[in-house]
Amino acid sequence: MKSCLNLNRGDSMKRILFVLDERKMGGVSILLEDILSQLNLKKFEVDVLVLHNHGERLEQIPSNVHLLSGTSYFDVIDQPLHDLLKRKNLILLWKKIALVFSLKTGIIMKRLVKERKKILTKEYDVEIAFKSGFCSIFTAVGNSKKKVSWVHEDYSTNDATEKYHRLFEKVFSKMHLIVGITPDVVTSFQKKYPNCTNTMVIKNLVNTDKIIEKSQESVSFPKDKFTFISVGRLHEVKGYDRLIHACSRLVKEGIWKDSVLSIIGDGNEYEILHQLIQELNLEKKVYLLGRKDNPYAYVKQADLFLLSSRTEGFGNVMIESLILQVPVLATRVANIDETLHHETYGFIVENSEEGIYQGLKEIFLHPELLNEKKMALKNYHYDNEQIINQIEQLLEEQHEEIINR
Repeated sequence: MKSCLNLNRGDSMKRILFVLDERKMGGVSILLEDILSQLNLKKFEVDVLVLHNHGERLEQIPSNVHLLSGTSYFDVIDQPLHDLLKRKNLILLWKKIALVFSLKTGIIMKRLVKERKKILTKEYDVEIAFKSGFCSIFTAVGNSKKKVSWVHEDYSTNDATEKYHRLFEKVFSKMHLIVGITPDVVTSFQKKYPNCTNTMVIKNLVNTDKIIEKSQESVSFPKDKFTFISVGRLHEVKGYDRLIHACSRLVKEGIWKDSVLSIIGDGNEYEILHQLIQELNLEKKVYLLGRKDNPYAYVKQADLFLLSSRTEGFGNVMIESLILQVPVLATRVANIDETLHHETYGFIVENSEEGIYQGLKEIFLHPELLNEKKMALKNYHYDNEQIINQIEQLLEEQHEEIINR
């Protein structure tokens, strides 16, 4: 695998392209919105390409950021094969099978060269695949002067490229830089792709002002002795099934008294989790509130934020909770010690149902521990200025200048 490609630096306004696969509600889309809202757009001409242009995010991007759409070829890139089988949409199903075949054989790279010509009308100084799977393939085959792949996931537990490892060895060899959102994410990536040494860490930007402002909105929210909250996609990786089972155990032991858990988000596990709540007779203890455009107003009213994920790259929702001075109980996932400052601002538990159960039980039995975390959060600060400086340096400077910094 190549280690680095040569770049020439220009002094004119830089043309930047961010590439996303879709714009559904989620951490990656929200992160891009926050980056675009804080970039100095007097220095950059920015386009955002959404390959499969569906979803509700990216409607709040600055007016001088241009939003581009992919061709019909990309309609199935973010749709699981089993969902298409259930829907019995033969046209989309055939397109998905053909797409998987092209990924397996590697001919996808030649096809994407053709699709790029249909979509893009200019050359870019920097092109960023803002997700490291399909978006990286699209960026790798292009002619942008500098190519970056942004990695959000922990590859040791959530490797979306695993089935196509040979293909992605070629893809990542064409990148000038791999950006990981935490040191653990970079380490896990390099274990999978050891020849890819051009890496750097840029933590996720979080729009503090937006979070605080939106948290002031008045909302109707279940409130009791202890109010727990969690926000995220209703997906197996988020571990809501084991969180609900842990709650059930506490209810049966008589420990979960006058307390409620609210889960904000939607996803393909909604019906499964709804049925689980009914089976465990938790209808008055656990609430699925669905997707909320403004989750911050709900988080602000909670006593504790719960992150039950089996794997997590960064966990923006934890940072957002800490900004609102709500402590966090989280399973041990990537970068958790840095996020919670080694339990200064919350509780870290074993990544299992038992760990979640024991952590919650300890808080019920010793509520003063929660008060200690709340007091510590009065001094919490998240350094966005340093992060936006890193991003602008990446967009402005030669690869070697950034790596040697």
